[in-house]
Amino acid sequence: MTKPFYERIKDDVVEASLAYESNYVLIDYLIVYGKDSKFSHITIKAERDNYLHLTGIITKLKPKIFFEKCLNNTLLSSDIDVPATKALEKSYKGTLRRKINVLKDFTKGVDSSYVIQENYVKNRVVCSIASTNLNLTIGYIDTGNCLRPKSLISGDSLDHSKKQSLFLILKKSRSEKLYKNMIFGSVGFLEEYSDQNPQFKALLKIDFK
Repeated sequence: MTKPFYERIKDDVVEASLAYESNYVLIDYLIVYGKDSKFSHITIKAERDNYLHLTGIITKLKPKIFFEKCLNNTLLSSDIDVPATKALEKSYKGTLRRKINVLKDFTKGVDSSYVIQENYVKNRVVCSIASTNLNLTIGYIDTGNCLRPKSLISGDSLDHSKKQSLFLILKKSRSEKLYKNMIFGSVGFLEEYSDQNPQFKALLKIDFK
């Protein structure tokens, strides 16, 4: 027997929360991106309370409580609010389907399949930086010292005339202070960029000798 719609949505966000915890909440990313020999670096640090908004779910639960219930597998389908009218619910279900379809892909973590656009604006979504792997678009807000995920959109919605490529991806556990694990890029470029950017180099624990 097919499970009811909101029960399936509940199961999906519970499952995806485990990967989100492992690949975002417990991991920080340091990324170098650029175009035409002009490069910049950013850090991505996701928190537990970012997860709810990415799912598209409306609930009376606070974001951190929602995520904890997902992790603990205690979230109930009744925790998901249902719009008052059929027309609103039809639109809401469509939004949930689109977001949940790409949520699992997003929670795999940052990899070299993504490209970046600065100053992203799409309909009512405004983000400092957005990134796509063609299957999904993720928008980030700038907190001043890092980026946090804000909006998850199905498909590629970047303006590709403004896209910038990834050149380096490093990651570390949240408990570590410095980055030493490069998961994408070349050592030569890492060393060159580090030499030119002391602030970036100060984030590394890598001996180039």
